[in-house]
Amino acid sequence: MTTTAADVAHHLREAIKRGDLVPGQRLGSNAELVAQYGAGKNTVSKAIGLLKAEGLLAGTTSAGIHVRTPPPRTVRSNTRYAQEKKLVRAPLEERRCFGSAEADTDVSVDDLDEDSAHYDVVAADEQVAAALRVDEGSSVLRRRYSRRYHATGGLRPSTSYLPVNLISDNPELFDAGHEPWPGGTMHQLYTVGIEVAYIEDRVTAVMPSPETQTEQDIPPGVPVLQIEKISFTGDDVPVEVTYIPLSAENTTLIYRTDLPGWTE
Repeated sequence: MTTTAADVAHHLREAIKRGDLVPGQRLGSNAELVAQYGAGKNTVSKAIGLLKAEGLLAGTTSAGIHVRTPPPRTVRSNTRYAQEKKLVRAPLEERRCFGSAEADTDVSVDDLDEDSAHYDVVAADEQVAAALRVDEGSSVLRRRYSRRYHATGGLRPSTSYLPVNLISDNPELFDAGHEPWPGGTMHQLYTVGIEVAYIEDRVTAVMPSPETQTEQDIPPGVPVLQIEKISFTGDDVPVEVTYIPLSAENTTLIYRTDLPGWTE
């Protein structure tokens, strides 16, 4: 009987479920898999494609195919912002105990495989200028964050922009060496006299580019939820915008809306 791609995929799938193949473990080369299963090269390639689409395998033929490390589930709730604001004026030690990694995934910053921040001052492009309501070309502090929860997992990037003229009174805000900043962005803005009054999350589903798929380890056919998070003062002035791409494969967004009670 001819070995089909479904047969090869089934065998590999069951090996992963049993734990015979563990996250991060490389499969044999294409030639080795062809010999192991007595199947054609195209059949093996198709089987690997099927398991990539299921999120069980990752990598490329040239770099090597490996068992995909299941990414942690991201759960974002809009109620987190009230908690973040409450912490702004809390003691330092209390602020140090809470951050976005803990809020979104229950993973401590100390347990991350990679956690980096890069700061630079750039000219606002059309998108950033529109979000911050500043002139295109205005100076903004760009903060690029990258996190990786497992050595073989994808990156979790985000990019934040702050108008330079609003934060220039505190030089420490331009130094990535202070990351992770206890109390986050709300506390950073607080140090220059800015109080965040409300936040808008604008969520758009898009298909990722091939580069994004590879960088973030997103299975084929899975869209990205692009969150544009804008922080405003009580006078409706935008003071920060953050772009957060999240794979729809493992993301839950929770929005709570408190409604006023009826009056008699």
